[in-house]
Amino acid sequence: MLRILRILFLLLSVQLVFSQVVTTDPVFPTADEPVTITYDATQGTSALIGISPIMMHAGAVVANPGSTTWAFVPSVWGSPGTVGQMTAVSGQSNKWEITITPRQYFNVPSGTPIYRIGMVFREAGPCGGFGGVSTGCKEGKSSTNQDIFIDLSQGGFQLALTSPTVFPVFIDSGEQLLISANANEESTISIFVNEVLKSSVSGEQTINYSHTVAETGLVSVEIVANNGAETIGETFTYVVRA
Repeated sequence: MLRILRILFLLLSVQLVFSQVVTTDPVFPTADEPVTITYDATQGTSALIGISPIMMHAGAVVANPGSTTWAFVPSVWGSPGTVGQMTAVSGQSNKWEITITPRQYFNVPSGTPIYRIGMVFREAGPCGGFGGVSTGCKEGKSSTNQDIFIDLSQGGFQLALTSPTVFPVFIDSGEQLLISANANEESTISIFVNEVLKSSVSGEQTINYSHTVAETGLVSVEIVANNGAETIGETFTYVVRA
């Protein structure tokens, strides 16, 4: 029973930290270059499944590197005519995207760092008090019903897990699990499953490895990148169904 409780606790921790409601292209966005933000309405609170169109209500976080306080918010909550309307992703239901250049979109002065973007997705409205409509707006938030944040690169060596994207991961023995990660510099990138080296590349920024699941129970995965001067890593776990 204690082992089961430990597994459930670890799964909850993974879900709170890693469930990907949004993804970005590029993987390491900056304040001054275009970034495409893709929202998956089936993830997080999933209150916007089947809703069209969808708006991104967002703000820039500029106070300090640890802050989550929004500023420079350009959109009006509940207004169907404000900025932030997203476009449906072709061929993928319940996925929406918008391309912005953060500094221009939020009108943040040059020289002011933008550490992250905070966002909540909503139906177009009118709703939430706008135009005299008191009915609250349907919202899309994180799996813990909180604001969603995208960190903007401030430079330095970075590594991002790109697959899997939805957590927790439950998988059957014998299935294939795609494990992928991107670094923002050429480096040596290695994948360890239960501390056993499974794949490694050198002088690359991307690693892709299809792992044949042969473990049991709770399995740990670590991706480690080294650029010759610094070592960084990402970790996650998956559960093999009995």
